Amino acid sequence: VYNRLPPVGSHTVTSPGGHSFTYVADKCDMLSRGVIWGHLKVWESTSLRVFSQLSRTAERFLDVGAYSGVYSLVACADGPGEGIAFEPNPAIRPLLERNIRANGWENRVTVIPKGASDASGTARMAIPEDTSAARIDEAGTGPMIELTTVDGVLDGRRADIIKVDVEGLETRVLTGASETLSRYKPALIVECLTERSFEEVRAVLTPHGYD
Repeated sequence: VYNRLPPVGSHTVTSPGGHSFTYVADKCDMLSRGVIWGHLKVWESTSLRVFSQLSRTAERFLDVGAYSGVYSLVACADGPGEGIAFEPNPAIRPLLERNIRANGWENRVTVIPKGASDASGTARMAIPEDTSAARIDEAGTGPMIELTTVDGVLDGRRADIIKVDVEGLETRVLTGASETLSRYKPALIVECLTERSFEEVRAVLTPHGYD
């Protein structure tokens, strides 16, 4: 039932910090089962709990690879800060924007309709059946999107937390955030799909003082 019955419509979800927020589910939302049927205790539960804890004292968080906005919603529910959510997939971004509006957090979360990378430009996306695994891929057959950098979007402003989930291109995102990493040392939650990916991420972060 969990795998085959997608939730739809508006649901009240309890954050790791014990606060309620609204999540509007759609049949094309690949994360809604874990958010609603799983009560945030199945999908990335450890990362969400840590993100929640960090957000309670954060002035600004970044959600890079936001998808439907689960991390942004948790941060807004459990913390006082403002956020910036990057989601380049034009088919999924409406889910993110709808969830932000459903909670009245339009003034707290800015949606960037571009992919974060190590330089500005354009690129093509690859979008598999599981849309939560969409990624920038020049061999892909998905839409062309615009690229930007974390440093360019922040323009010198502080970031306290950065979550990066971009299906294997995390080092590009972090390279494009080098000024922010050196200046502010934000807490980082970075998805590494393989051991090699972890080593590549570590090599990018070590010069900025991360252990």
